[in-house]
Amino acid sequence: MPSSSPTSIEADNIQPVDTLQTFRRGFLAAMPLWPGVVPFAVAIAVAARATGFSAVETQLLSLTVFAGAAQATIVSMTASGAAAVSVAFTTILLNLRHLLYGMVLRRLMDPHERPRPEVGGAVLTDAGFGLTIQHAREHRGISAFMLGSGASLYLIWNLATLAGILFGSALPDPEKIGLAFLFPLTFIALLRPLVETRLAVGVAVFAAVLMLVLTQFLSGGVALPLASCGAALFGTVVETRARR
Repeated sequence: MPSSSPTSIEADNIQPVDTLQTFRRGFLAAMPLWPGVVPFAVAIAVAARATGFSAVETQLLSLTVFAGAAQATIVSMTASGAAAVSVAFTTILLNLRHLLYGMVLRRLMDPHERPRPEVGGAVLTDAGFGLTIQHAREHRGISAFMLGSGASLYLIWNLATLAGILFGSALPDPEKIGLAFLFPLTFIALLRPLVETRLAVGVAVFAAVLMLVLTQFLSGGVALPLASCGAALFGTVVETRARR
């Protein structure tokens, strides 16, 4: 009888991923974040309408851009009369951190993930990245989970945008009732389980300090991607030196 190699035995023992079940798990995992997402999306929708965006333009902004910070930047720069090229460049610069997200997740994925990672990447957000990283620590099917969590946040974001368009004038100010704190708190809750090593703590502290320094000289839309890239570079250098 031909003997099986350890690699083939290990491969035979790996159970196929239930893509639909993993998608559902991702969708449900993102639902606790909905209370933090809703006031943010509503606030942006109200601001967009006040700036002069039509109802259709406001909804299309959420449907096509789907990035809270980027949408807020587009609305604020449009309100200040910035040129379209300047708005587009700043938005692209702000979202450069998603390249880092994609690089990290691609390294964790199986070579033949289904559905294709690009599909889930289209709805990948900061919160979705945090959820997916946590999932990747214990489970397979990263791409399906990423798509599920992204679809969950995409759905509620656009429903909240629609609510802001239809009922924004009648809704209370999120800051006055304390809902403005929910969204930042969701990121803190996502970050905490990932900061377990001294290196992770150091990178998080470095990113926070760098962001505080940069915002003294640059707008938040420029400071955020620079701080993210700087922290990633800092972590890479420290980890590389530690391995030598």
